[in-house]
Amino acid sequence: MINHSSKTKHIVSISPDLKHLFVIKENRALGLSTYYRTYYGIFARQKESLPYKTNGEFKVKWIEKDIAAVTYQTPNWKIHQYIGTYGDRNGGHSYSYVGPSIHGQWQWENVRVTSATEGISIDYNGEMERYAWENIVQFGTIAIVLTKNDQAEWTIALSANFKSNSNEPIPPSGEIILNKATIGKNEPIRLEYVATE
Repeated sequence: MINHSSKTKHIVSISPDLKHLFVIKENRALGLSTYYRTYYGIFARQKESLPYKTNGEFKVKWIEKDIAAVTYQTPNWKIHQYIGTYGDRNGGHSYSYVGPSIHGQWQWENVRVTSATEGISIDYNGEMERYAWENIVQFGTIAIVLTKNDQAEWTIALSANFKSNSNEPIPPSGEIILNKATIGKNEPIRLEYVATE
């Protein structure tokens, strides 16, 4: 057991409501990491490998009670994110896409997120960044990662109170959560719907 633990690094984090367990195992020699999904109590099974080699630094942040974001760096110092999702926002009836679900403008103070036909833009303290759909990676049905120059920049997640209202003639309600992809300290920002695009 001691020999095995010296070869493998375990990243384990429990959700704030103590209902979900986020687990990653990293093969230290190879720099390859695997995400394990819990399936019964404390038991987990391998779900998928992280797409990039890691340099051993991981930051896990629960941005909602059922959404965990792990931020890590590759050996060439690029930032990447992997999102563990443990819920849904549509009652589990069908697969849904985050981008179209949040169509319109969302804002909190000097931060604005706009989801439109051509992609998603973020205005953060007066600096605007645009992300085409091919640079947006979806995790489960409740979170996406926005990438540029082959690295992660932002995560957008649907809060627990989010409702898409996709089958009704009213805009979405609740909040979305914007989280910066960084190894440093940061706080997720909750934005509210303000207008159609």
